[in-house]
Amino acid sequence: MGLLRRSKPGKSVSLQEQQLKPDNPELDDAIAKRQDDAADAEMGSAASKQARGPKQLVHDVQRAEQSADISRIVAEARLAAPSAQGDPSQGWQMGQWLNSLGLNDAIAAALLSPISADASLALDSADASLALPFVRALGKLGSRESVAALLRQAGPHLLDRIADAVWDGASTLIASGGATGAELHAKFVQEGESFTMSYGGLDTFFGGLEGLIGTPNPKLREAMKREHCDSADSGLPFNAGNYGTTTTAKTEYHFVVDPEHTDFGPGSKHPWPEDTKLREREDTRSLCRKPRPISDFAIDLQRVNEQLATQDCTSLCDEEFWGARLYTGPMFIKYNAILRGLGGKAPFFVQKLEQLCLGNNYTTTLHIINSSCVKLSKIMTAQKVYRGVSGGVLPSEFWAKNEWNVAGGVEFAFMSTTLDKEVALHYGGSGGAGLCFEIQMGMVDRGASLSWLSQYPHESEILFAPMTGLEVLGTRVESGVIVVETRLSVNLTALTIEQVVSRRRKLCMDMCESMQLELAHEMTQTTWSELRELTDGAEAAFDLPGYAKSVLRDMLAESTSHPPEHYNNEANMLMRMKDAVQAKNAVSDLPNGWERVQMAAPNLPALLSASDLNALHSLKASGEEMGPEGAVYLGHGIAGATSITELDVSNNKLCGIEAADEREAYNGTHFGTFCKLLAKNSSLTSLDVSANYILADGSTALCAALAGNKQLKTLKLNDSAMQEAGWIALARMVEDAPSLVVLEANCNLELMRPAEIPAVAKAIASAVGRSKSLTSVDLSSQEWKNGEASGLLPQLLDCKSLATLNLSCAECGPHIGAGLAQRLKGHPALTSLQLDSCELGSGALPICAAVGDCGLTELNLSSNEMDAAAANALGEALASSVTLKRIDIQSNLIKEGGVALGKGLAASTSLTELELSDCALGDEGGAAVLEALRGNTTLQVLKMSDNKLSAGVAPALRAIGESTSLTQLDLSENKLGPDACADLAAGIAKNASLRELELNYCALGAGCAALGDALKSNSTLTSLQLNDNGIMKVEAALLRDAFRRRAERLRKELDERGEKGKKTWTIQVDQTHKFTGRDLDLDDLNLDLDDLDASRASDASSIPDAEEGASDLDDLGLDDLDLDRE
Repeated sequence: MGLLRRSKPGKSVSLQEQQLKPDNPELDDAIAKRQDDAADAEMGSAASKQARGPKQLVHDVQRAEQSADISRIVAEARLAAPSAQGDPSQGWQMGQWLNSLGLNDAIAAALLSPISADASLALDSADASLALPFVRALGKLGSRESVAALLRQAGPHLLDRIADAVWDGASTLIASGGATGAELHAKFVQEGESFTMSYGGLDTFFGGLEGLIGTPNPKLREAMKREHCDSADSGLPFNAGNYGTTTTAKTEYHFVVDPEHTDFGPGSKHPWPEDTKLREREDTRSLCRKPRPISDFAIDLQRVNEQLATQDCTSLCDEEFWGARLYTGPMFIKYNAILRGLGGKAPFFVQKLEQLCLGNNYTTTLHIINSSCVKLSKIMTAQKVYRGVSGGVLPSEFWAKNEWNVAGGVEFAFMSTTLDKEVALHYGGSGGAGLCFEIQMGMVDRGASLSWLSQYPHESEILFAPMTGLEVLGTRVESGVIVVETRLSVNLTALTIEQVVSRRRKLCMDMCESMQLELAHEMTQTTWSELRELTDGAEAAFDLPGYAKSVLRDMLAESTSHPPEHYNNEANMLMRMKDAVQAKNAVSDLPNGWERVQMAAPNLPALLSASDLNALHSLKASGEEMGPEGAVYLGHGIAGATSITELDVSNNKLCGIEAADEREAYNGTHFGTFCKLLAKNSSLTSLDVSANYILADGSTALCAALAGNKQLKTLKLNDSAMQEAGWIALARMVEDAPSLVVLEANCNLELMRPAEIPAVAKAIASAVGRSKSLTSVDLSSQEWKNGEASGLLPQLLDCKSLATLNLSCAECGPHIGAGLAQRLKGHPALTSLQLDSCELGSGALPICAAVGDCGLTELNLSSNEMDAAAANALGEALASSVTLKRIDIQSNLIKEGGVALGKGLAASTSLTELELSDCALGDEGGAAVLEALRGNTTLQVLKMSDNKLSAGVAPALRAIGESTSLTQLDLSENKLGPDACADLAAGIAKNASLRELELNYCALGAGCAALGDALKSNSTLTSLQLNDNGIMKVEAALLRDAFRRRAERLRKELDERGEKGKKTWTIQVDQTHKFTGRDLDLDDLNLDLDDLDASRASDASSIPDAEEGASDLDDLGLDDLDLDRE
């Protein structure tokens, strides 16, 4: 096409001349002169004109007109250049502009015409497989003339294509109002119909997303739903202008996350919104979005996650999928409004944020979308992408380079791009100012392809995360749109959602790694030299310093092994860091611990470092006062000695204190480390840490360490002042201890408030009750005074394997009675129940009544304010029980209840021991019990001291002679008087089983002489206690004489049997005279006649004194006698 277009005969006018001609007389004169000169030069002389023909003359005229037109163009350009301020053509180059016109396609078509079916077509139609070989052959076999010939062969056709392209490009420049980006930008700004875009600086870039919107909620799904469905803007309608969609955040959430919800969709009260702009045109109607559940994307999601795995990246979770899909729909308007409103602070964006979101910043959702961008970008192919912006102009920092020679900024929001340049140019030029960012992705700086999950797949969207840096490389104008050639920098501080949620855990992990390096350095110092020497020898069991490193590593790993959300709790984070610091300090103090153990237990360090340590099975280090530092050293040794199954470290001040009231000086740091080291020994079966006052922290640490030990059978935590937290930890450990058999935790409530006791009682009783292995539990010496708490303790008996329960001195009160009685009946295993000093009162009655229906062998109800009613019930139970062997009910006001006990004892076929001291039985009750001895054949021990007995029970004392099983009888502190001695002596003389008899404080006086006569015939009694009975010398001499005669009789029996032995025996007459023989096997025969009454000595001269008695006994010749009377 020609450059000029004929307007009327004789006048040549360039296209658009009327619109472009400036009102400038000087320019008109210059152009007129230039045209005249050109005409003269072209026409030549008159002779030349006459020689030309008509056609040649027409051609000459056209050439003259064209020359004149070009002259006018040149003149206009020369005049326009100096008037531009700031050189608007800066950055514009003819070569680049021509390249943008596609002239290379025209030239390529001409060169490839020999192999192309139609030389007029573009390069794409040529045989692509021949193009490169053709050029190579041209270079090898052709010449410059060959190339020129190909171009000449194209002839006018090639020139027409070039002219068309140049003319169209020039016309577009005029139509767009600017030739360069800066020039067009100035036009857009001058028109004032566009908004200025807002970008951040480097501080924004390095601050990252978290610095802008805060941290996400680790409960992703819950937070995401709350932000869309239960926030101020959830039901607020808004319009997405790109497709004319009016919707709400709640609707969009269900459209993506739960499209099958009955309240949303066709026919419901919330129908899906329509894409009106797509719907109104038939050719775009098929592009409307459709609700699809995540299951529809299962195959694509699996493919993407497999690709992510190849890049060592975690899989895309459901929340990330939903977040990215939500962004591809109308919600992108809200998400980007938040980021731009919070980031740029520009009034336009701030106002838009307030109107759209009503204070809801979608913090967790934005982090989730950002995470999906970070992940998906790792599997994106690097390509050139484009981003169209309509109605906005770039800020000044994109046009003027800063002091670092860089122009650009940081995009606050997500940045959507497309692979289709024409789409971006069309969108950018759709209204007002137009921009198109041209971005070449790189090895690192890549976006995320969302087409596969997009609500509008036809968009081919490539998304970049927020806080992406944009650096301007150049600008140009295409189709009236400013094309910004950009180099981007994705934000390397951008993290996946897992990394964001795990930020605090990473902080803890980094700290722990630093601690290990510190320890390695410390071990090179002199403080560790002795430990190195201790373990460097050939006899060393293991490398203790090296082992300490590994132990620290394992302990620190425990501080970093929790789920990420655990660390987002302030208290948990503080605890984990505290644990790490304590572990580090404890291991660092290992040399000090070695010195402490050396001082407290000199042999222990050598033992723990000996080569045969693993042959050791039991280690008892009770009362050594090793202290906290020593505990760490001991822990290291125990951790490495897997053969040790029994460990006793009781009373060692392991936490630095020896009483609960010293808790201000408590140091649990090292004990915590000891516990973690102890956890390394999985073979431990018995542990005693009693009397170390480890308090709540120590108890919690110990129970945590033992939680993984499945071999532990015995645990003793007496006098530990565990406090509430320690009890709760113990309860948890007991529940998870499959092998625990013995549990002792007495004296542990002293630091607890009354309000805390019920929770402790509930926890420990419930835990023991659920145990299937415990056989012995000791919770004695606790003040379970709270009624609610004691009412919970009977749950202990829900443990069907429990054989022994000790609640002595527990001060439970009456509330425990009914519950215990209910569980006692039919209990399959319980044999021993210790309830002494529990203040049972009326609660003792149901317990006594239940004794006959269970398998108890031992019952202790002493000091419980029992009354006669409880004694009556116990008597009936005793008569029916076939298992009871020992009953202790001393120090209770039983009174007449003794009668029922006597009946029960008479009928009992199993009882071997009955403790009835201080029960106020009186003569009636006491006589009933003594009379029961006549028929009972199992009772061996009967204690009835201090029961207000008198001479009224004398006849019943003869029943002693009929007992065939009684070996021990205590009637002390009863005023029997001398008159009862005859009946008592009669019983003793006849008895053939009694070995010990206590008659202290019985006011027997002269009646003791009768006892002497009884001793002459009794051959079993080995111990007789007669303290404070007002005995005179006469009675004392008679008693000694009785023992002498008894000894002579026994000697004769032994001589007749010819038996000899080696063991010694002793008779103690008083505290100053002892008589010793050989192997008489009288079990330390003890005749104690202290406080002899010297006032009665009328016949003393005729009786041998103590000295003589001793001589007589020494002369008995018992040195070689052996009397076996077991």
